[in-house]
Amino acid sequence: MSKDSSFATLPPELLNDIIKQLPLNDRRTACLLSQAIRKLTLKSIFENVQCDGYDISSKLGRFNEVGKDAKEVVKTLLIKSRSTSKPEPESGRVTIFELLSSLPNLQNLTFDQYFGQVIQPVELANFFDCIRHAPLQELHVILEGYNPVAGPIPVGISGLTSLTVNWQYDDKVGESGSRLAYLYSILGPSLPTLVELKLVNDPNGVQPDLELQRLKAAGGTLKSFEYELQSLDETILNIIPELFPHLTCLKLKWKHTSEYYTHSLLWKESYITSLAKNVNLVELQLSCDFEVNADDTVRADEDIAWFVRCYERRLKATQQLAPALSNLKNCDWLQLRIGRSVISRMIHPFVVEERNTQTPEVKTRVVRGVKQWWMGRNHEDWVGEEGAIVKCRLEDLRGDILGENDPDEE
Repeated sequence: MSKDSSFATLPPELLNDIIKQLPLNDRRTACLLSQAIRKLTLKSIFENVQCDGYDISSKLGRFNEVGKDAKEVVKTLLIKSRSTSKPEPESGRVTIFELLSSLPNLQNLTFDQYFGQVIQPVELANFFDCIRHAPLQELHVILEGYNPVAGPIPVGISGLTSLTVNWQYDDKVGESGSRLAYLYSILGPSLPTLVELKLVNDPNGVQPDLELQRLKAAGGTLKSFEYELQSLDETILNIIPELFPHLTCLKLKWKHTSEYYTHSLLWKESYITSLAKNVNLVELQLSCDFEVNADDTVRADEDIAWFVRCYERRLKATQQLAPALSNLKNCDWLQLRIGRSVISRMIHPFVVEERNTQTPEVKTRVVRGVKQWWMGRNHEDWVGEEGAIVKCRLEDLRGDILGENDPDEE
């Protein structure tokens, strides 16, 4: 018996593990050993496909030329265009649609053209029609544009469990609300089955936000909701728990632009009552602004003392939230860029831990900070008195920074 035939008689599970460890060129060679090995090898090569970079249509065109048996094993496809110079040629876009139509077992598709013009607005309906045949579970579309919607209204995909839509399109000229009509049509079919939904509403200029009531059909299944809106609408804090009572993850970003600067919703302690209605919440992220009410603005990119004050304000808010949200474990505060200070944009992460008390049946909830880049050592205070030091060693900061005072593991 030859070595090749001995290799081919190994159990499929063992063969699959061996093939996964082989370099790509060796896996290609293994395709020639037998039909059974070819099937396993094709799966290891094509089950998860990524096409990332420039000239996307040419790359996908070469992939479109592979055999039917290779296309049948594709379950995950990521397409990410980085070309910003000009739209893809029409012939290239036709090739992309042909490829998408030829993947019968596609379950997870990410189509990201944030940095490139692959699909034109008039072709959106065609895009969704090309993937409708597949048993998709997850669909993530990031649509670059700031162009008016055009062409037939696209109809979304039914049966999805996870959906992301980054929507930058504008209204048709003279047709107010048309951009949202297209978006609702994309969202509608999948709402009854969605577990995760991420929506980014980012048109050119300030335009209306979504009517969240239009998403009510997702209320029975939705557990994770991430939403970026353009207004400073605080009423969504009361609407969301009514529409989606099973949420375990909620991420909200208010991104309101005026006078060339971006602003977020000003934090109020009264929001705790609204957030407490999300009784199952484990993970929370909010972009609320604390600095305006504190009359405390960044004075320089290296204003570390300001970083400490921003951190402490959010630590206090998290400590107030923790008792109201009994299941909360992670709370992140997204801080938007302030003016021209690039470094002012940051995330302040916190964890909530349960600890025993002297009474065995009673536990207390403790909020702890998570180490950030500026923590762990002292800094010179560039905007304070000459020679002043900002104390940023972990033991000097409030919030029992995660990892600093933990007991050593056995």
